[in-house]
Amino acid sequence: MTATERGALLALLRLPGQSWSALADDVEAAGSALEVLHQGPAGQLSLFADEAGVVSQVAAAEEEIAGWERDGIRFLTMLNPDYPAQLLMVHQRPPFLTFRGCLDPADARSVAVVGTRQASERGLRAQRSWRAAWRRQGYLWSAGWLRASTRLHCARPWRRGAARSL
Repeated sequence: MTATERGALLALLRLPGQSWSALADDVEAAGSALEVLHQGPAGQLSLFADEAGVVSQVAAAEEEIAGWERDGIRFLTMLNPDYPAQLLMVHQRPPFLTFRGCLDPADARSVAVVGTRQASERGLRAQRSWRAAWRRQGYLWSAGWLRASTRLHCARPWRRGAARSL
């Protein structure tokens, strides 16, 4: 994906009233964020194309992405061949990922858990049970910065089968 495509995707997501999951579907179907941006919002056609406005939106978004990259943050869109294949199969997949470091093919067999910031004791017990079951099957455990996953991350960071916080 070209730099302009990345900027177009970010610019699309900043348009008011847009659903990121619907935009992900539109971009995937068109094969181009620029194409979707030039078409305008789904179901609406612009009588007067504002090419200068589109170009400035894309340029501003691309400038921001370049700043993230200078800080060591990668920006990977769903149209990029390096985008994880497992995520492409997920309903409401993210149209892009931002991350530091690299994507490891060894992590293809992994689990990502998203939940509440204030997990209940019942939720914490369930999480420990799932984690143990997934570890026995060789899955890598990944979780966001939840109270529960933070506990796991601090206990056993960055080992195969242990918590990896994102």
